[in-house]
Amino acid sequence: AGWASIPKDLVALLKPDDLPEGAFYITYEDFFERFDRIYLCKVIPRDWKSTSATGIWSKATAGGCTNYATWIYNPQFAVVCSEATDAYIILDQAESRRGGAKEEYHAIGFYVFRNVPRGSAQGKVVRRALRFDKDNLFSQTAYCNMRERNRMVTLEKCGYDNPYVIVPTIFEPEKKGAFKVTIVSQKPVELLPIQPDTDWVEESAAGKWTEALSGGCNNFDTWKQNPQFKLQLDKAQTLFIRVTQPYAKELPAIGYHILGDGDVTQTGRVVETTKTFMANDSVGQFVQLQPSKQPYTILPTTFRPGHVGAFRLHVFGEHKGTFSVREATAKDPSPFSGQPSPSAPRLNSFSVSPKDLAVLQEMGFSASEARQALLAVGDEGVEAAVAWLMSRQS
Repeated sequence: AGWASIPKDLVALLKPDDLPEGAFYITYEDFFERFDRIYLCKVIPRDWKSTSATGIWSKATAGGCTNYATWIYNPQFAVVCSEATDAYIILDQAESRRGGAKEEYHAIGFYVFRNVPRGSAQGKVVRRALRFDKDNLFSQTAYCNMRERNRMVTLEKCGYDNPYVIVPTIFEPEKKGAFKVTIVSQKPVELLPIQPDTDWVEESAAGKWTEALSGGCNNFDTWKQNPQFKLQLDKAQTLFIRVTQPYAKELPAIGYHILGDGDVTQTGRVVETTKTFMANDSVGQFVQLQPSKQPYTILPTTFRPGHVGAFRLHVFGEHKGTFSVREATAKDPSPFSGQPSPSAPRLNSFSVSPKDLAVLQEMGFSASEARQALLAVGDEGVEAAVAWLMSRQS
């Protein structure tokens, strides 16, 4: 019947003849009969500015999302804004084909970080994000097997000394693909791929906690019985020191202590320690150290004694050739040749795993009960926390 069946006063109100090109009215019944899918599209004003950059996830740069310790190796991009602006950030992945057949899209997403340290870098030098926490995460998308993920954000004015950093990733590591990052913004912005020649320099070494070398942190008298690594530093600089346990089936809370006085012979003095020991596949923090005639000693440790497993120590520095890290040998002097400084930090804290907290809440325990249980059992995990809770209820 069309418009003839609609009252004239309603037709006059709807004004079908005045609709823009491509727009039309349709009844609810006809819509469901003729369509089975609807797309909502955001229309960007024509006068907004657009800038883009391309990249690839290769074997070396497909680090996965922040669930994995390797997320820091994804391609990263700095964003510099001369003035505050609304911006639409878009991540597109290229179609993947194998043998002529179109493959399913990867689950992709991205993070936007702020307050990313760059050490003593000057000018237009920008460096990648190495730390993921609530203090530096500005925005993020959910992950989905779609060609595009996007996010509308409001960016503050920022320079090269404190840019935003975008990290596009595939959810799982070692998935290869090509992508493009586009920023459409009300005011112009710069989108800069972070270059290896100005980025952090990495040195790393592998190690193991064994039955003889798993003394726990310095809350315990056995803390000296841990693997030791020597850090030689020839120039004062900011370092990011990180311990990872990427292949562990169970994740004990981990951290590290740094010993040494720098310019004088070491006397067992703890000069740095991780602020929080976490049951995670990686723990790291930024430290500032002075040059040392004698090497610093790094002790990667688990929170409690007795955990056995492999790990890797990573040291990221500012200047190539100015630092090195290696496992200690029998020829190295003991870092415990003197008395520990009374100022050596003790009573390291344990951080509750958000994943374990969520699991306990799904079981029906309250957030406060779950947190109390996890703190009570330390890094012994969910099963121990459940047993602790059940024992209190009996």
